[in-house]
Amino acid sequence: MNSLKTNEEWIEKADYKKYVGPQKRYDYFAGLIFKLLFNCGLKAHHTLLDIGAGSLRTGKMFIVYLNTGNYHAIEPNEKILQEGIKYELGNEIIRLKQPEIQTIVDLSIDKKFNYILAHSIFTHTGRDLLEYWIKRIKNLLIKNGTCISTFHINKHGPRKNGWLNTGWSYPETVFFYEEDIECLLKKYKLSYKIKNWEHPSQTWMVITHETF
Repeated sequence: MNSLKTNEEWIEKADYKKYVGPQKRYDYFAGLIFKLLFNCGLKAHHTLLDIGAGSLRTGKMFIVYLNTGNYHAIEPNEKILQEGIKYELGNEIIRLKQPEIQTIVDLSIDKKFNYILAHSIFTHTGRDLLEYWIKRIKNLLIKNGTCISTFHINKHGPRKNGWLNTGWSYPETVFFYEEDIECLLKKYKLSYKIKNWEHPSQTWMVITHETF
């Protein structure tokens, strides 16, 4: 179920809303995530990196809210990204607010960010991709910056798909043990806190640079 063919077949059947989660929760997640980052201190002059922006479900709100050029996103699925722009924003807003959106994951980014968002990304990554992104977050986050992310935390049962998997698993989900995530964050001198914030299925985690 983790093959590229399976993912491609699933994408073909999905529209730009269904691809990023249940369609009935499309607006729910847009409002929830925007409210969460706003309550965490996101201001219009801050810079934000949205990892896996999808069809700009919440990105449309960040683009309008943030100052021109302050929204940066990575989304490798160009089809749903373009559909999000077409049906949720329009080209006039893109021209006005000048968001930086790249579809190549490994492309270098030459700026640092006040906030990084990774919603429902690490719920689909194997250990290799999780470490790849933690390393990048370490380098992309300003000294006092904040990364807000979600995980599926495995609190019971044997070690199964999470820590042993490699690559990208979608739409299937991946579970991690908290102590394994903590170990990996410590490797890159990052700290974390589990937050009991609203979410129907995932656990929020705030990641910051270690302070001494």
